[in-house]
Amino acid sequence: MQERERCVLICTMMRRALIVFTVLLLSSITQAADLNAMEKDLQDQFLKKTLTMKYFYKDDRLHFSHDGELRGKSDTGPWTLFGNIMVQKIHLIQDSLVIEGDRIAVGFQADKRLNFVEPSYLKISIDLPAPVETGSITTAMSKVFLNGNDDIADFMPDFWLFYFKKAALKQTPDKVAVEAKTSSPHLHISSGVARGNLKKQVPIFYPDLGKSWRQAGSVVLQGTIGKDGRMIHLRVVRPAGMGLDEAAYESVKQWEYNPYRFKGEPVAVETTITVNFSIGKSNSGLVLGSPFYREPQIPRAQDPAWEDRQLGPR
Repeated sequence: MQERERCVLICTMMRRALIVFTVLLLSSITQAADLNAMEKDLQDQFLKKTLTMKYFYKDDRLHFSHDGELRGKSDTGPWTLFGNIMVQKIHLIQDSLVIEGDRIAVGFQADKRLNFVEPSYLKISIDLPAPVETGSITTAMSKVFLNGNDDIADFMPDFWLFYFKKAALKQTPDKVAVEAKTSSPHLHISSGVARGNLKKQVPIFYPDLGKSWRQAGSVVLQGTIGKDGRMIHLRVVRPAGMGLDEAAYESVKQWEYNPYRFKGEPVAVETTITVNFSIGKSNSGLVLGSPFYREPQIPRAQDPAWEDRQLGPR
């Protein structure tokens, strides 16, 4: 009798184990089918599309947590070089989303944005919380890439904000400059006098990628020469892209002038500096002409171009 009861107990346990195994197997099959369906949806939505990252990391292998935190370390660079990826592959692998594609460099000609495929392949892995669902994938991607609710200006260095302000207002840089000049008093100084007052000029170097792509253009910067002769409130007014804007900014912000005086007192004056990047026939590098200056002017006490940080998208 005891032997029979033991056999019944063993059979019962085996049946239960078989049921559990079957349930797990069906669940695994269902989950795999769900993952395949979600992966297909992602591919339909993003393949061959360009995504803009929120932070402009230089490394070609990036790993993020589900809340957008970078795993490991990477330097950042210009958004025009390290901010965009054209998706070539997108996969769901266990609890990770893997996106691979070409970096897209951004250049500007006559205020028109031009995209260039860089010789650099980027692979991004994003951890996903369990269970993997469409909503969790969307949330994780929104921590790494810009979406329709984001303002790109919120992720830009301060010296880019003035440019995106104008873009949001659908105004050209010239129009904004004219409006600023006609609404504030002027201190007229010729371009020759302005150049003559420059006492420290840090050289400007061509970024390697811009040089190799033979990207030429003019970067227009606007800033204020303070009472001490140092450059402050420097910002991009008209970009060239391809990292040229950052190269110009990093140099010009270090320039120093003899202080300007108005009625015997030192004053802060506003000026516009155009930095020309061009490649000679020998492809030897940067050919820089003398910067061109517009007549400096006394800025308003509160310039909204400096204070307003609630910017709309480009």
